[in-house]
Amino acid sequence: MKGNGIEIFSNGDIFKGQFKNDKANGYGAFYFKNGDKYKGEFRDGKSDGYGIFYFNNGDKFEGKFKEAKNNGYGIFYSSLGFKYENYFNNRLYEKFLFNIYKIILFFHYLYSIIIKRKISSLLFIIILIMSYML
Repeated sequence: MKGNGIEIFSNGDIFKGQFKNDKANGYGAFYFKNGDKYKGEFRDGKSDGYGIFYFNNGDKFEGKFKEAKNNGYGIFYSSLGFKYENYFNNRLYEKFLFNIYKIILFFHYLYSIIIKRKISSLLFIIILIMSYML
């Protein structure tokens, strides 16, 4: 197939877009059976180049892809309102969750100092520094 078209896969996934040599090439949209979707550039049947991946839970990743993996500069938008910009190498969620973990630790320790006043400022600083070294 060459030019614009639609391919429906046996598992229920659908690709709508440009084809070359019977593979997705150029711009298109891939709709996954589970509700996820990708809109952007394709090369040899895989997301490759700039695109937006919409997760079925409302999260979104916008940026560069290489061989169907997020690779390069991108922005992750959480359905909870978080925004995370970075250079990615197919480790999007791992990096995002690690940074959320550090933010939660920071506010937990801040709460302990300001509200409960159970730990000293020096101990807080040591714990904060250690949490960022993880």
